[in-house]
Amino acid sequence: MTSLLMLEAMNKLKKKDREIYNHSLRVAEIAEMIASHLHLDGKQTYQLVNGCWLHDIGKLLIPIQFMKKTGSFSPIEREILKRYPTLGAESLRALNKIDGHIIDIVELHHERWDGQGFPYGLRGQDIPVFARICAIVDSFDNMVKILPYHKKLSSRVAKEQLLMDAGTLFDPYYVHIFISLFDLIDQQLINQLHPNIC
Repeated sequence: MTSLLMLEAMNKLKKKDREIYNHSLRVAEIAEMIASHLHLDGKQTYQLVNGCWLHDIGKLLIPIQFMKKTGSFSPIEREILKRYPTLGAESLRALNKIDGHIIDIVELHHERWDGQGFPYGLRGQDIPVFARICAIVDSFDNMVKILPYHKKLSSRVAKEQLLMDAGTLFDPYYVHIFISLFDLIDQQLINQLHPNIC
């Protein structure tokens, strides 16, 4: 059962920015498909899905003008934006009732396989598995939806981008798991982003 505390936090995010909330739902739904494919048990599925649902919760603590800005960010603005995973994790830790694996996803989903991510520059196997999975799903969904700071890509182009980034940004093993489920995931995104097509 989803914690009431998590529901309350996500309702606040929904009120602040509906698109980020909808993105979080899509990421969680795709994570659930991956959990099923990996035959995760109930507890692991709960951790992965809810961590992906909450992954952007730190954006509650970032001024809305940063999230709505079009064009490039200044170095100072980029540094402010890069704080949101840590802010989100700290806010969840303060509740004292959220599973640590969920908090890891929130805090570490912007770490990169090659160690060039943030907030800590973790590399490879040092990044928790569920955070690695969230990074892939989060990136894919961001590529295929319209955002103020980049053009929307087709799902096929986004798929090719993930493959190019495997081994640098992302764990190559989980990229290939994602790709193996691509048709199912792509249909799910079509249903979410373009409900009138189906």
